Amino acid sequence: MNKKKLSYEEQIQHLKSKGISFDAMSETDALAYLKSNNNFFKLKSYRKLFNKDKNKNRYVHLEFAYLVDLAIIDTRLRRIIVEMALNIEHFTKVALIGKVTECPQENGYTIVREYKKSLTSSQLDTLNNELSKSLKSPYCRDLYSHYLNDMPIWVFTELLSFGSYIYFYLFCANRFKDKKMREYGFIMKKVKTIRNAAAHNNCIINCLKSKDNPHKPSQLLDNELNKLCISRRVRRNKLKSEATEQILSCFYAHKILVTSKGVHHHMATELDEFKNRLYRDFTYSDNALIRSTWDLLINVINSWYPT
Repeated sequence: MNKKKLSYEEQIQHLKSKGISFDAMSETDALAYLKSNNNFFKLKSYRKLFNKDKNKNRYVHLEFAYLVDLAIIDTRLRRIIVEMALNIEHFTKVALIGKVTECPQENGYTIVREYKKSLTSSQLDTLNNELSKSLKSPYCRDLYSHYLNDMPIWVFTELLSFGSYIYFYLFCANRFKDKKMREYGFIMKKVKTIRNAAAHNNCIINCLKSKDNPHKPSQLLDNELNKLCISRRVRRNKLKSEATEQILSCFYAHKILVTSKGVHHHMATELDEFKNRLYRDFTYSDNALIRSTWDLLINVINSWYPT
């Protein structure tokens, strides 16, 4: 059964009926916010981070202003994740092409031919369809047309989506028998997932409460968190959240895979601003989930991205 479309005034009343209060932000200001800054469906998704009363009918200690604050923090985090993912993609391509350049047995073309041979006919069709989309791009059309029949790695990697590039990267890791590259490819898969969500402007931190991560966390990430004296109990608890694990994976992958000091300095400045924004307006003293997650992110940022 379809849910009734609510007017802005009805949206406010609906939130009040669920126990959401309007003390820190008035109903008048909330109404203006809903009309101009965010939509009701997206904003109320952050309510999942808060507990309900014993009857499971109304939220406790939940201000409308908290939802607004979390939406702003989420937006800033999404922007950081997209930028980090672009850096990770670029610098791993630089490293991969450098590895091929310095290998006397590789001419840059054979590795692409062998990769294509390793694919099933269905996988190859999918890859070729993806590459052919370059014809519609004014930025890639000439490159694709010129190397259509035989692409060197430095062209091939330019035309691949991030997801397809990671599969090629893992093929290269196996070709070079490089264990570190395989581990990096594994963690890049996690970066790709959260990058896709951020690039599509999906909410991220509204999923922090979920504990149904179906994927094994990266051992590299777990080891690095252990070095920060984060207990095994906390690590296991936080990494059960797929969103938390992917955020941390992105932060860590950028730390180890991006080789430019200038880029790291810029990113450290961005993360320092983000870190200071977390508790700027509210302490969330009555929400252990948010506080523990913010504290973990602050610890990681201070350790991996000192300004």
